[in-house]
Amino acid sequence: RRVLISYTKKENKLLNGVHYITFKGTKLIDTDNYFKEERSHKYLFENDGYKLVKCDNNLKELYPDSFYELREYHAYCFGEAKPILFRAKSNEEAIEKFNCRNELR
Repeated sequence: RRVLISYTKKENKLLNGVHYITFKGTKLIDTDNYFKEERSHKYLFENDGYKLVKCDNNLKELYPDSFYELREYHAYCFGEAKPILFRAKSNEEAIEKFNCRNELR
């Protein structure tokens, strides 16, 4: 469940003992196929961030209202869950690398 963005700056933070990165100056390039298929959660992705627009999950009452507001792109860094950062000369090259991301690890 990943999205491909370009960014101009990243900020490292520590949030409740977890390394957290936010990205600034973002532009959306592509989303993982997961988000292109019909799911219980529907998100709207924009250049500046994303938000949850629909949830058909019985746990939706547990979600804070902020999930339905625009959130900036971010990544939590723990265990194997880390953002995959790479350089590309074009959006096409970035999309190709994104779709073959197992090679980036």
